[in-house]
Amino acid sequence: MSVLSLTKMTLEEFHNLKYICGLLVFASLKSLDLLRMANLEELWTTTSGFEIQGEESEAQQCFPVLSEVRITCCPKLNVKPYFPPSLLSLSFEESNEQLLSPCSFSLLPRPANESSSSCNVQSAAPCLRELQLRNMMGSSSSWELLQNHTELEILHIQCCNDLKQLPDSIRNLTSLRVLWLTECKRLCMLPEWLGELRSLQSLYVFMTPLIDSLPQSAKRLTSLVSLQICRWDKMKELPDVIQHLTSLQVLNLALCPALTVLPECIGELSALRRLQIQHCHALQCLPQSLQRLTALHELHISSSPGLARRYNQGVGPDWQLVSHIPDVRIN
Repeated sequence: MSVLSLTKMTLEEFHNLKYICGLLVFASLKSLDLLRMANLEELWTTTSGFEIQGEESEAQQCFPVLSEVRITCCPKLNVKPYFPPSLLSLSFEESNEQLLSPCSFSLLPRPANESSSSCNVQSAAPCLRELQLRNMMGSSSSWELLQNHTELEILHIQCCNDLKQLPDSIRNLTSLRVLWLTECKRLCMLPEWLGELRSLQSLYVFMTPLIDSLPQSAKRLTSLVSLQICRWDKMKELPDVIQHLTSLQVLNLALCPALTVLPECIGELSALRRLQIQHCHALQCLPQSLQRLTALHELHISSSPGLARRYNQGVGPDWQLVSHIPDVRIN
């Protein structure tokens, strides 16, 4: 099989490779992984123009159908002139912060001064739907690329420990359906503009020990179906704003050591189907309003001894509070 007919390509640990130049057109390539290449400086996504009978041809896309790119541990890499327009999914891990610059997605030539403020133009990757950022350095102000990707649907931010607050550019992601925030240990709060993400269906906030509440604007997340909270060390009470999440079907609370109260207003979550509580040692009881949740089908409690004693099937003193739920698992 010809290399030009490949649909997936992985380049890994080519330690002396510095440039990947646009000499060939990979007409069938859909997935490209660039992994652990510390000296790689440039990936060209277009061919250079060449002369035919004295006339220079137009540059061609080297990756006309490329839909998925993963870049891991490439600290010097820049993409030139821009990422392929066909891109659907993009993942960066421990790589050059400049990859987050709007210039990496600009259809216009790079200016002599590549400051991000001069690159507020239409994105070269208008189809981008999923972006994963892991162990990327830089403060939230350096993530301006997000403001030009309003069609983005899935955003994962993981182990980005320079982040103390979410980039304001995320508020422009009006099509965002899934937001994952994982192990960003200096992230101290969720912004008040979170409620502007009206298309958001799933919110996962894991291992962020400084966060202790949801903003009041979260009441506007009327499309939210799944909320999963893990390792909010300072949260003592689930915030009352949760009562407005009337589309919520899944609520998962895990590793919240200070959590002592679930509010009675949880009974307003008429669509709730699954409630999971894990490793919440300080939580001793469930709200009486749980009996009103007629859609609740699953209650899973694990490593929460106070709840286990109270609601153990058939023998717990308050078993009747949860006995109407078809699937109760307590261990």
